[in-house]
Amino acid sequence: MYIKQEEYLPLAKDLIASFSRDLLLFAEEDHNYTQAYKDAFQSKIKEVEQKEASNTALVQQKQATQALYLLGEDLKNLLKV
Repeated sequence: MYIKQEEYLPLAKDLIASFSRDLLLFAEEDHNYTQAYKDAFQSKIKEVEQKEASNTALVQQKQATQALYLLGEDLKNLLKV
């Protein structure tokens, strides 16, 4: 099964929702599945959300900068005429 990078976060959120609902069942099967495990999992999801948001802002900033440079070139050409 192949998972695209943009699907990681929604998949992780679905997984943590199911895990939270069934935490007691998981804990009965394996003592490693504790509230601390769930908290660490949620913490990693939040970390990825923050990185994704900052990456989005950076991409938008680069696009805006590129658009401004193009507008500047257009203005420069108009002023030369």
